[in-house]
Amino acid sequence: MYVELAIAAVSCAALALGHAAVGLTWVMPNLTSGSRPSTPFGPPSMTLGMVRFTWHIVTVALLAFSCLFMTLAWAADANPRTLLLHWLAAFWLAATITAFWNARRRPRSLLRLPVPFLFIVIAVMCWLAST
Repeated sequence: MYVELAIAAVSCAALALGHAAVGLTWVMPNLTSGSRPSTPFGPPSMTLGMVRFTWHIVTVALLAFSCLFMTLAWAADANPRTLLLHWLAAFWLAATITAFWNARRRPRSLLRLPVPFLFIVIAVMCWLAST
């Protein structure tokens, strides 16, 4: 086991927990669509959705790095290429789930900004490249 990678994994998990706690407690409740500008993609509520997605995806990325570091720490004999490509596929799938979760109240917003569908393509390509 690589202790350095385990420490990095625990540190990323702590950052993710702190980021989520601060966001859910102090940042997200104070965001309103009235204080956001419109964009070419939609009204202020769409801008607010993009800000929320960005906040949550940082938490997801920190958790994903934590998982990657912990796996690398414990599985020293694993194939790093396969491990990394599987990790990337899982990360892009988690990003897709996050985007769909944020759009659950306005599913039509996914048609205006179809980024999550590209996330699915990236996840599938990473998984296929790993085999």
